[in-house]
Amino acid sequence: MLDCIKYVNSFGDTIEFNKLPYMLQSSDLKDYKWSYSTKNEYNPKIYSFSRNMVEKKVQIAVIASTKKKYDEYCNRLLEVFEKDIYAVKKGKLIVNDDYYMEGYFVQKQIKDWYASKVIMNEFVFVSETGKWMKDVYKVFGSSYTPIFSEDNPDVGFCPNDFPFDFAPASDANKLVSDSFVPFDFEIVFHGACEDPTLIAGGKVYRVYTALEEGEYLTINSIEKTIVKTKANGEKVNEFSRRDRENYIFEKMPATDGRTLMQWQEGCIVSVRSFTERSEPKWI
Repeated sequence: MLDCIKYVNSFGDTIEFNKLPYMLQSSDLKDYKWSYSTKNEYNPKIYSFSRNMVEKKVQIAVIASTKKKYDEYCNRLLEVFEKDIYAVKKGKLIVNDDYYMEGYFVQKQIKDWYASKVIMNEFVFVSETGKWMKDVYKVFGSSYTPIFSEDNPDVGFCPNDFPFDFAPASDANKLVSDSFVPFDFEIVFHGACEDPTLIAGGKVYRVYTALEEGEYLTINSIEKTIVKTKANGEKVNEFSRRDRENYIFEKMPATDGRTLMQWQEGCIVSVRSFTERSEPKWI
């Protein structure tokens, strides 16, 4: 079965490459390559891997029944792609409504003409990282009160003797993702609560601040930011209030794709995981 592929630009405009008038012919979207660095000239060893500025080729046929329609479809294709170029804002190349790669369409080459109503184009899509990403989002603490009890053997441990009630280890308290390695995240604590804390797979994420009703605190491990948003929309940098005993931007453990979450009683916490792979998952 062919993958369903579409492009959504930074303004929300969408081009689907598996529906007329745009039909995907071929691509190298599932190819990948890592660069590596070595040391020791006489007995070389690999010590790191990297990947950046990755180009992907996508061949698309534009098909129309009339010359007027053909011109319209070709013009729209360029305009959707180039809005991102002029705005310098990345769009998303999405496979099977599942994994996406961020970047820009930066090149087009006409490969073949058929009559005057079919044209074969090869586009080059460039990504800064070459990562295929998938976001998984879940809210914890919204439907019931978390309980911590020494009598319940299924309850996770409570590091540093936190004076909080934490949730038991059920599937409802786990973030289920495709991650097979530690992953980046965004955590949002919703007030009111004091010193918002989340334990994810045994890792502690905590900020020494107070949230009032209507306020929320956002921790983003990719951007390395900790920001409180007040009820009036004012943004406050809370980076200096982070728990310095636990690295707050450390990637969350995957634990076989099911990461146990524990949080303060009465606090609502939303977690977004950013799973990454070298190729979109085969489904």
